[in-house]
Formats: sequence, C-alpha cells, structure tokens
Amino acid sequence: MVIPRIKSMFDLSYTSALLIQFSFFLAYLFIPIPAGKFIQHYGYRQSLFIGLACIALGISLLAPSIMLQLYPAFLGGIFITASGIAVLQVTANPMTPALGDPLTAPRRLMFAQAFNSLGTTIAPVIASISILRLDTLSADQIN
Repeated sequence: MVIPRIKSMFDLSYTSALLIQFSFFLAYLFIPIPAGKFIQHYGYRQSLFIGLACIALGISLLAPSIMLQLYPAFLGGIFITASGIAVLQVTANPMTPALGDPLTAPRRLMFAQAFNSLGTTIAPVIASISILRLDTLSADQIN
C-alpha cells in the first residue's frame, strides 16, 4: 500500500522500490549485536534513550527527503528508524523480566510482546493512511 505510493513519488523501478523494505530489515541484521554490547556497557536506560532518539532522527529525515526528492536520504531515514526500533526491541526483551518479581516475568514478557505485535499491525495502517493522504507531485509534474 505504501510502497506503490513511494514508488510513484520518487518515480522508482520495482527493484528500487523494494530497497525500502530491504533497508528496513537490513537494520535488524546489523544493529542487534552492537545494541546488545551497548546495553552491557551503558545499561537499559541509555539504550532506550538511544533507540528513541534514532527513531526520532530517522522519522525527521523522511519528510525533507520526500520534499527534496532525495531517495538515498529517504532510505537512510528508513534504516535509522528501523535501527532505533531494533535497539528498543533488544533492550525491552531482557529489561521486561528484570522489572519485577521473577515469578511473573513470563507474563510481563508475553504482555509486552503482545503490544509489540499490536503496534506492528496497527502502525503500518496508520502510516499508510497518513502517507496516502499527502498530495504529492509526481516526477513529471515537478519537471
């Protein structure tokens, strides 16, 4: 739903359009191990802050890259956003059981993962509605 719209916004081929998903999931390949090392060295609080800051930075890069028609910057924003999400997930999984009674840790972890799945389901719908509502010019209209 969103990929075809971005494909038309940047006048991309199908291969280039699929780089959007590739750049998102590439973050999940490269970021979790350094994030785990960061958590060991700096702790949960700093890791959560870094994850949220990465998400904010990545999202703040998306609008200017679309307006300026800079596709590599858009891919960078997607990668940075996904990196922040990966850091948050790597941080939340061990942190959730450590927050309370060890006997209720599995329940808390399952509850947290349920909300993660709910967010993963709802967020793309909200984002696609927001992006599809934008009235953007195609490359032909800009020229």
